[in-house]
Amino acid sequence: MLILPHSTALDLDGHAYTTYAVTILCIIIFYFQFTNERDLDSAIFNYCDSIYSESLAEDSIDIMRSDTGACSQFIQIYHTNVEFLVPGRIESRDFFGLYGYSAQMDEMLKITQAHYDAFQKGAPASLNAKLMYYPDYLNPIKMITSSLSHGDIFHIAGNLIFFLAFAPALELLIANVFKYLGVMLLIAFSTSVSYSLVVLISGSAALPSLGLSGVVMGMIGLSAYLMPKAKIRVLVWWFTLVRNFYISAWILAIWYIGWDAWDLLTSNDHGGVNLIAHVSGGITGYLIGFFWLKETHDDTRDELADEIEYQRSKRADRHTTHNLSFSGNRQYLANKQQERQFKKDEKQYMGKLYQYVKTHNDSEAIVLILDDYEFQRVYVENYEDLFQRIREWGGSRTALCIGRVCISLLLEQKRYKRALDIFEQCHSISHDFVLADPAEVLLLAWGMVELQQYDTACRLIHNAKQRYGKYIDSARCQLLEIELLLHHLDKLDEARSLMNVLLTDIQSPYKKEMLDLAKSMATL
Repeated sequence: MLILPHSTALDLDGHAYTTYAVTILCIIIFYFQFTNERDLDSAIFNYCDSIYSESLAEDSIDIMRSDTGACSQFIQIYHTNVEFLVPGRIESRDFFGLYGYSAQMDEMLKITQAHYDAFQKGAPASLNAKLMYYPDYLNPIKMITSSLSHGDIFHIAGNLIFFLAFAPALELLIANVFKYLGVMLLIAFSTSVSYSLVVLISGSAALPSLGLSGVVMGMIGLSAYLMPKAKIRVLVWWFTLVRNFYISAWILAIWYIGWDAWDLLTSNDHGGVNLIAHVSGGITGYLIGFFWLKETHDDTRDELADEIEYQRSKRADRHTTHNLSFSGNRQYLANKQQERQFKKDEKQYMGKLYQYVKTHNDSEAIVLILDDYEFQRVYVENYEDLFQRIREWGGSRTALCIGRVCISLLLEQKRYKRALDIFEQCHSISHDFVLADPAEVLLLAWGMVELQQYDTACRLIHNAKQRYGKYIDSARCQLLEIELLLHHLDKLDEARSLMNVLLTDIQSPYKKEMLDLAKSMATL
């Protein structure tokens, strides 16, 4: 019976590039391992065949020459472990299990060592020996290389299938490449250190280890925390039954981690599988989630729950009659997902904008705001809300710029009161505030007069020529300012002073208006 998890039944936004990169890296490393093992096997066979002798006596202690199988086995063991074999370990009678030669063990080991030395002179180095993690040597580099290496094709195939069943969804939920890589490294280090501690405490054989299985179990453990109710597609093949079943991640985590833990505690023969790495990896993955990724869990919980329900309803539709459909529920969930995605995008947008404003990178902030101006201009309320939020971050060029945009759009819609509010707020940021378009100055000023905001209107048009240059009808602005000073602000002296300046312009097109206004001033 085959039970094989192969993918997560979620359709999350994004691509799990880091997971796929790790997968490809494992495949590339395995290719070099396979090539190296092939060359090494060929070299071992050629050497053992070259020294084989049928004429040796049956009681000869030179077993390397009398048995090609034993010769190959001994050289393979030596060559894989050569970097870490110390003299005491080489001479251990239990190393080869040759109890029948106990009386002549020392001499036999010397002959065997001599054969290995001769073989080693022209033999390729063992890549496995360079990649393996040896539990009696705490080497962080080996902890990583051993996790990316595998023993044979079935080993790598099984690990990568399980890895791709859980890891891509986790990467998309974490949504941070460095944090995700940190999770995998922590799991790899934890499994290796745990293995070393168990070997040290128990005194068991310090066998080298290879494989991604510890990290894979860590991903399974992390799934039980980050996405416990997410369904994993599990292929079940039993006699003629071949079918996908959908099983919750937390159930699979308990099954696989619990099964290995039980086997570790109750069995002495684990078939060459590093169950210590499996169990410690699964536990580490869950603990990493609980202590380090709690915020990620909380931020993605609602979105994940909707996606799980959405996928469930899709599967339900495939197994119901045409008279019953869950499509309405799916549409509701799809709308909620879109709304949540919009809020997420807005949060990212405001975060980037905040960073620009607080670092005085106003040019970038303004470009970002006006990127979709042609589309957003009909939604002036959005710009008003944005203006208020930017103002809360302090006075800035960005706030003044978005204020000008709001005033222009509000004047187009003849919403003078709201334009006045924005102007006053901008003026409080900078007394030198000017509008984006000089043609808007008189338009806004007349709107202010209608709203009886005479003082604000006067501030808007004061020194218009100096502030806007030749692009504004400065004479009309001066006439309006005189009227405001004279009739509404009770500032006769200022009005007369400004009138004297205005009368010096003999080419003014407003001679009649100027004279009428001057006559009214003379009667006061």
